[in-house]
Amino acid sequence: LPMRIATKEILQKNALAILSLLLFTYLALAQPAFADDMTTSQEGELDLSGYTRVFTDDFDTLDVSAYRCNTRWIAHTPYNGDFGDATFANPRPGFPFKTKDGVLRIEASKDYDGGWQKGNLSSQNTCGTGYTQQFGYFEARIKLPSGKGVWPAFWLLTTDDDGYRGELDAIEFYGHMPNKFQSAFKLHSLGTDIKEFGELKWLDVSEDQLT
Repeated sequence: LPMRIATKEILQKNALAILSLLLFTYLALAQPAFADDMTTSQEGELDLSGYTRVFTDDFDTLDVSAYRCNTRWIAHTPYNGDFGDATFANPRPGFPFKTKDGVLRIEASKDYDGGWQKGNLSSQNTCGTGYTQQFGYFEARIKLPSGKGVWPAFWLLTTDDDGYRGELDAIEFYGHMPNKFQSAFKLHSLGTDIKEFGELKWLDVSEDQLT
């Protein structure tokens, strides 16, 4: 259950997309320079033969911190904007992240005060560094748990806001609706008059397809 990114060109300084994950996620990423370079075989498989992998995380181990700028991942959003009814937990031994046999497990549980804590991974940190990429093919292999209140997701966010923040939701899954998930792109205005623009699609699937 790895993470991989591939590209045809060396990335430039002003790359845009960042990766942000919630709860149970195992990923893989790949990037072309241009989406038109990607072809699909008759069997429906993507042809990535012209791509060069530029990022991989096989999750044999996990290099993560709460906010430090020298780890591969941080456990909060890079824009100091954590969200949701559950708080993002600072990583500690055994929670909210566990790795075993190349599988990353991200857990949610109640704390001593009865509030919920959850896990988040972001490849960009609050220092404005970390892994970012402008164009490409991003892939995640994810097992999605069902259950009320569960909300695993695989997101891409822009790094250079200029008054707006772009968001591409590859998948958002709500555990109380185990036979569907949503994908969306959104543009959030960050001023005093906060607005959201975008498009959302729901996709119906069977439970055995959500693994």
